[in-house]
Amino acid sequence: MEIDQPVASGSASDVSLRQKVVIAEKALLESGDNRTLARRSRKDALQVLCQDRHLDDVGDKIELASRLINWVRTVSSAVQERTMI
Repeated sequence: MEIDQPVASGSASDVSLRQKVVIAEKALLESGDNRTLARRSRKDALQVLCQDRHLDDVGDKIELASRLINWVRTVSSAVQERTMI
């Protein structure tokens, strides 16, 4: 059997965190402002999003949100450059 993503241990806190991560990821994609993202998301969810993208996961919510917004902008710019070629 092939597994694409890590299997949750099944504890309620793991399930709750994954749900918060999904919400934070949606807010990340919709937000262009690190303060808005930080307000809408829990710190542990932002840390998981940073870890998933191999970004530094240390700092307050504003710092984490800023890193994630910059990552999205960088990826978006790279995609736009490829499509223009």
